[in-house]
Amino acid sequence: MTHVFVETNWVVAYAAPAHARVREAMALAQKAASGEIRLYVPSVCLSEARYPIRTKFHPRRPAETVRNYMAWAMAEGTVTPEEGSVTRRVVDRYETSVLAELGHRRHAAFVGEPPRN
Repeated sequence: MTHVFVETNWVVAYAAPAHARVREAMALAQKAASGEIRLYVPSVCLSEARYPIRTKFHPRRPAETVRNYMAWAMAEGTVTPEEGSVTRRVVDRYETSVLAELGHRRHAAFVGEPPRN
């Protein structure tokens, strides 16, 4: 059996919100789940991964950037009100989904998931 030792970057790649997960990290986890390899994750990697996951993938910054652009573009007339409305709904859905995956309590209840302790 092959023994694989991973580090914090792998934990981040594996535990990121679904849309940002790294395919190779998921494949390695699947091999471990099927018994093909034995995976070793030092406990310090789990605690180290928490900060980058919560900050790197936090949706507020990109969502606000898109919202600001859409406000400007609608004022300039380069985007229709319908396009603005659809974009706002998609950005809101993105933000809510990622915040729920990251475990933000106030948003988890919004999408129907129980609060995490």
